[in-house]
Amino acid sequence: MRDPRAIALHLCAWAREELEGQQAALALLERQERAVRDRDLAGMETVSAELGKFAAKGQSRAKRRNHLLGMLAGIWQVPQRALTLGSVVERLGTDGKQLAQLRQELRDGAAQVMRTMRKVGALVAAFRRVTGDVVELLLTDEDGTSLTTGGALVDAEA
Repeated sequence: MRDPRAIALHLCAWAREELEGQQAALALLERQERAVRDRDLAGMETVSAELGKFAAKGQSRAKRRNHLLGMLAGIWQVPQRALTLGSVVERLGTDGKQLAQLRQELRDGAAQVMRTMRKVGALVAAFRRVTGDVVELLLTDEDGTSLTTGGALVDAEA
């Protein structure tokens, strides 16, 4: 394939798949948030496993994108690292309108995923702090001394 417009069509297909991936990520993050809020440990484990599988699919999409950008880099005789979706859109001119729209949707979706990830991360951190405080409270004797600090060596042979 030596036609940049044909490759751009493949990039548009990749971008649509990536958008679907972002929607799937948001759904998983929302499920994770619910599991944390509900203190559903089994649900947290399930969603974490699904997020791991999701990440593998994301790597596959990234390889596809890199392959397409590599093809364009060869045609345009520029280093692949110099190509971004924005620079591809610029080089395509009017033929890049559809890709430009998808690029904006990808940027918006990525921002939404990042906001949701931060929110879930803060919720998980709060959950861990509360859980740690409860465990510490449970491991304190009646004098208020933590059972996890200090201690004495005992001669087990005595």
